[in-house]
Amino acid sequence: MKAVTSAATEAFLAELSEDEQGEAGKQIGNAFHDLEGQLERESIIRNGTRADGRKLDEIRPINIELEVLSRTHGSALFTRGETQALVTTTLGTGRDEQIVDGLGDEYSKLAQTQDERFALVISNDSGEGGDEYSKRFMLHYNFPPFCVGEVRRMFSTSRREIGHGNLAERAVNVVMPSPEEFPYSARVVSEILESNGSSSMASVCGASLALLDAGCPLRSHVAGIAMGLIEDGDDHYILSDILGSEDHNGDMDFKVAGTRDGITALQMDIKIKGLSADLLKRALSQAKAGRLHILEKMHTAIAEARPEISEWAPQLVLKEIPVEKIGGLIGPGGKVIRALQTDYAVKIEVSDEGVVTIAGGPGSKLEDAVAAVEAICGDAEIGAVYTGKVVSLREFGAFIEIFPGKEGLLHISEASDDFVKDIHKVFSVGDEAEVKVANIDDMGRVRLCLPHHEPGEGGGGGGGRGGRGRDEGPKEMPELGKIYEGTVRSIKSYGVFVEVLPGTDGLCHVSEMSKERVAHPEDVVSEGDTVKVIVLDIEDNGRIRLSMKHVPADAEVSTETVPATVGAGSDSGDRPHRAGRSTRATK
Repeated sequence: MKAVTSAATEAFLAELSEDEQGEAGKQIGNAFHDLEGQLERESIIRNGTRADGRKLDEIRPINIELEVLSRTHGSALFTRGETQALVTTTLGTGRDEQIVDGLGDEYSKLAQTQDERFALVISNDSGEGGDEYSKRFMLHYNFPPFCVGEVRRMFSTSRREIGHGNLAERAVNVVMPSPEEFPYSARVVSEILESNGSSSMASVCGASLALLDAGCPLRSHVAGIAMGLIEDGDDHYILSDILGSEDHNGDMDFKVAGTRDGITALQMDIKIKGLSADLLKRALSQAKAGRLHILEKMHTAIAEARPEISEWAPQLVLKEIPVEKIGGLIGPGGKVIRALQTDYAVKIEVSDEGVVTIAGGPGSKLEDAVAAVEAICGDAEIGAVYTGKVVSLREFGAFIEIFPGKEGLLHISEASDDFVKDIHKVFSVGDEAEVKVANIDDMGRVRLCLPHHEPGEGGGGGGGRGGRGRDEGPKEMPELGKIYEGTVRSIKSYGVFVEVLPGTDGLCHVSEMSKERVAHPEDVVSEGDTVKVIVLDIEDNGRIRLSMKHVPADAEVSTETVPATVGAGSDSGDRPHRAGRSTRATK
């Protein structure tokens, strides 16, 4: 019809002079515009036929394509007649939620008093008005000029686009899964490529499809349809899936969105005085039939959410930790959590309730990050194997950070299967090392060994923990306070390790080697020497502390027990000296 009137207008104007064409052109254009509207209405009233030849309740052909954009998290191309929407879904974490400045609690209360419906509009997702809130689901709608064949400048988002996007967002938000079911935030963008009819309702359909394509488990498909009305006296003709011209020339634009079970959003523009209850019921009934037809097409295209999200989307893992562990995970000034995010290329969020969300995209070490969080928020377990980083080296061993904020000591005697004289020959600061937790003392200090070792099995000639040394058989322990004749197995700057029983070594600290000050242990003994020692202490972890200076000159080996008060105080001997305590204080 438009083509016919345009041709007639051009033919008529050709008969006029240039001076006459200006004003005459406007009058003719207005006349034909009114004629088009009148003819379209009369065709519906008299023949029950619409401008494109459809019946009043007939839906235009529908075509659906999924995964049309390979690098998006989800995408759908929804086409209904001459209306087409390209809809994409982007998944994000809690940090990607939209922060909205609310109208404030006081304004919300005032609005609720005056108009309950308006109070719902300004409330946040939880139903509470406030100064600020966040949205985990967003739908943005763009209507570029080319979609209606126009060429004009594009400015900022118009009020029309904001309104249409808000309508589609509310329609789909009803079926969004809870954060517990689907911890992602989601942004949906509808780009209208062609428009002749309701593009907002096409956006509803496309949004539902794109979310399912992204793996979002919607409770149900959501479809939208625009209904029209032609009033002729007491007769009313309800139109399904209206065209742009039917919207313009008709008496109503009634948008209905919903699932198979009910309506999720409504919008109505009317040019008549009002609708009767019976007429509204008819319109809703006809809209339901059209909506179910569209839903069937959508269900055929994709019945349910993809079982897995896109490889380009962030992978999320949720962990619950004790609330008292939150501070340890975050660390002073956020040091620990920032280090985790940098080391493993992930994002970590912690709620006040102790829910930790770990997100990793392509190239991230998500599993390692989860293990690190579990380790930090739990406790190191005896026998557990960790991959740690060497943070400092001492003469007696290496301190290894098995996870952020938790270090353990790998004694030099446990650093290798072979004898190690210099720990720097085995490790450098920054090296990664796989270690096993051998012991955790009452103060929470962690002792480490190599993964294939049991505590004290290192090749360093005696573990300083009462280790089994080179003997793989059951370990025989000495008795506290007894004197033994043993063999010097290794010499360190801080003392000597003496094998007091086969396979069982103990440490005689340099301060316990003589009543005179000893600067260098090798000045007193050599490896392989036989010496008499007394057992001063056997710790819970099996570490044996020895003394040479408290052994009486005429003492018999393994027959005499020295009273517990021997050696106390200084060299005069009032209490057993617990050698090596200061070595742990160097951490």
